[in-house]
Amino acid sequence: MERIAFELYDFHQDHCDDVEHAIQLAPTSYLRRFIRESLTTRHVSSTHPNETLFELVDKLLLLESRKRIVVPAASIPPLGQDGVLSRIALFEGDITTLAADVIVNAANTAMLGCFQPAHKCIDNIIHDRAGPRLRHACASVQPDSQGERLTTGHSSLTPGFSLPASFVSHTVGPQLQRKRGVRPSPSEEAALASCYTTTLDESLTLLGATSQATVAFPCISTGLFGYPSDLATGVAVEAVVTWLNAHPTLPWKVIFNTFLASDTHLYQSYFTSKYNAKAIVDLPSSVARPSAIAEAAALIKDSDFVLISAGAGLSAAAGLDYTSPDVFAKHHPVMVKRGYRTMYEFIGPQDWTPALQWGYYFAQTNLVRYQWQPTTPVYTLLKALFHAKNTFIHTSNADGLFEQQGFPTQRIYTAQGDYSRLQCLTPCSQQSVWDIRPFLDRGMACLDPQTNEITDSDAIPRCPKCRGAMMLNVRGGRWFIESAQQKAAYEAWLDHAHTQVRERAKTLVVVEIGAGFNTPGVLRIPNEKLAETTGVALVRLNIHDHDVPLTSNGVGVSEDAAVALQEIMDSVLQCTTT
Repeated sequence: MERIAFELYDFHQDHCDDVEHAIQLAPTSYLRRFIRESLTTRHVSSTHPNETLFELVDKLLLLESRKRIVVPAASIPPLGQDGVLSRIALFEGDITTLAADVIVNAANTAMLGCFQPAHKCIDNIIHDRAGPRLRHACASVQPDSQGERLTTGHSSLTPGFSLPASFVSHTVGPQLQRKRGVRPSPSEEAALASCYTTTLDESLTLLGATSQATVAFPCISTGLFGYPSDLATGVAVEAVVTWLNAHPTLPWKVIFNTFLASDTHLYQSYFTSKYNAKAIVDLPSSVARPSAIAEAAALIKDSDFVLISAGAGLSAAAGLDYTSPDVFAKHHPVMVKRGYRTMYEFIGPQDWTPALQWGYYFAQTNLVRYQWQPTTPVYTLLKALFHAKNTFIHTSNADGLFEQQGFPTQRIYTAQGDYSRLQCLTPCSQQSVWDIRPFLDRGMACLDPQTNEITDSDAIPRCPKCRGAMMLNVRGGRWFIESAQQKAAYEAWLDHAHTQVRERAKTLVVVEIGAGFNTPGVLRIPNEKLAETTGVALVRLNIHDHDVPLTSNGVGVSEDAAVALQEIMDSVLQCTTT
């Protein structure tokens, strides 16, 4: 990866040594993310390919592919045994894991992929997994005077390169220029249907009529392009059914690939009601996900020690989503009127009065630290895991949800602090940490619900030792006072686990849930380092950033934490009781 980073980094010779040093010291996750984002934003010449870069990325993607579950498209069962349903299948999961003859990319008219690294669109994902050769191949298609290589409703085929699929069909669906909920026009409906039929026509020309080909379609135009998902389902199905009926002897399988459970339900309902497809009533969630989940469950079942490593994604799975405007508006309507939109905005310095600052801090702490009721059974599932193994909890969340749900505090390390404590902001001593409860009770008693401000200045917390300003005991700067007792208990448990792994061939599994890149040095990177040791494995549950580095042992599961944990624990507990 270091050589790829050098190829991508456009630096001058006078600071080459500094760059080389930085790249060599960078954690694996950072380096891989830099490569992914650099390739996403990299413009490509159709006439001057960087073959050195291409070969290096090919090797990296090949190594990474060996850690992923590849699903043979031919193995996905059809929706029926007779008629057109015998040539149609439904697959919920990652389309880039399908070993198909053709997978379809919902592209844009430029056909060069999405240049925004933060976008989780299928265009980005396919280009990422295929490698930079795919963008180069797309660039070789001659654009028109407007720079467009594709028009709406049409498609173009390229090789799949590092994908398990042999080819990628790039197609552009209609983009609705109106509010959601308005029915698409006849021309937009025809354009969407054309995406499916032109792809099948071009695939037939390429593959021939005698091959038992597999072609997989995602949900086209239903994301940012705004086509209503329920209406798109009917258009997609009828377009494919009509095409297959026009080719009655063609031994093909056309796969409708969904990623969201809601889209799977739409297809299931449509086929059941329109085509009486009884065979899909008990359809499993996917082929790929159970394989990854089975591997995760096997690692946990066979482990002697389990470290639950919980990031913000776990709180979000329990309904406490700091990035959600809806969650914020529900609990802090007064702050919405003041122009705030999410809880995440309050992480860091604010330009506000002490009365408003502590009004919000007290209201927020009272809500999340003492009154939050998780909206999913995720903590119940973790409690079952906790009691099944020798377990410790390491979390970056300060919300205290583990303690609220009855986990023993002596087995919890809150590395980023805890809302249940206040500290001196100076701090005047390393012991200047207090229980927030007396301060909270006094503040809540004089909280104006109309303004969200503290009305009594004496209720603004002051340090009992030095009378200086106070702050929530959370890691917000060098002033943060970490719990030495918690840290020592965690390190002692981890040292014991390591000793058992090293000397007695025991196993340790890190179950990481929802740890992203906001503060990767707290959970994500240390977990990857732990999993570089023989006998230690990382089970990474993250709907977006689930990849486990090549240097680490383990498996990544791209799934909602609550859903993945339910399936994993069902398997673990079943094995435990049999």
